[in-house]
Amino acid sequence: MKFKNLLTKIAFQWILPALIGITISFLLSSNYKLIVAKNAYRLGDIQNNDLLIISKNQKISRNSYILAKNKSETILQKCIGLPGDSIKLTDNQLIINNLDIETDLFNQYRIDFNPNAKNNNLLTLLFQLTTETQALGWFNYPLNKASKEKILKSDLTYNIRAQNDSKNLIPYSFYFTKDFVSWSQNNYGLYVIPKKGMRINSSLKNWHFYGKLIQKYENKDILFDNNSFLANGKKNDFYEFRYDYYFLINPILESISDSRMYGPIPEKALFGSVYMVLFSFNNNKISFQ
Repeated sequence: MKFKNLLTKIAFQWILPALIGITISFLLSSNYKLIVAKNAYRLGDIQNNDLLIISKNQKISRNSYILAKNKSETILQKCIGLPGDSIKLTDNQLIINNLDIETDLFNQYRIDFNPNAKNNNLLTLLFQLTTETQALGWFNYPLNKASKEKILKSDLTYNIRAQNDSKNLIPYSFYFTKDFVSWSQNNYGLYVIPKKGMRINSSLKNWHFYGKLIQKYENKDILFDNNSFLANGKKNDFYEFRYDYYFLINPILESISDSRMYGPIPEKALFGSVYMVLFSFNNNKISFQ
């Protein structure tokens, strides 16, 4: 009991003032921002209500957690693609520049089971199934690669399939049906992320890939007509990007509110990346990125 009181005293007399001092120092600099994480479940070490310090100067790398602005919304998401990268998602596998990248992203799956099977008690316990779901014989659940393989090896279910939704994805048109027919939030790409100085030829396919992105962030007056880009009434055979872009993703893949829907985010719309988890209210401990 005395030891616990001593720890509490040290925390309030030394640790808390030190944290306040560090926070004030960071806030006095325009290069840092203090935020509270919201809707950040499954963002690695970051949890809901964690107190985060965002750095504007820290170099953005793949797997960084980025604070950015999309229209009027501020988002905190994981960066999986850098300027110039080619990106592809196939089921749970992330492919960057033709290389398989180790990841722990989740997909939404429909899991079918036999309502009359003897092992349903274990299934109900594992997934906290309601009486209604038990009677249906199926349910939706987010799984990563490891958890999916474990369930497939068990005898608890007889079928698992990804729930794919192809609505509201970029590219914004399914004009090229043979290319886009299989695109969904779980099977996405190949998509090349724009970088500063990158040129694209004037084609209808490129317009569907990048047109709204260009109008939104670079030149709202640019148009496409007769297989040419039109800028200020002048025809151009190509377009050259002005900014570097980053592909952000919500680690829960069935939540499609990320770059698959609104496109890559340009550097000018980034507030910065997570420099430090200053305090985690969930674990009652201080942790660092």
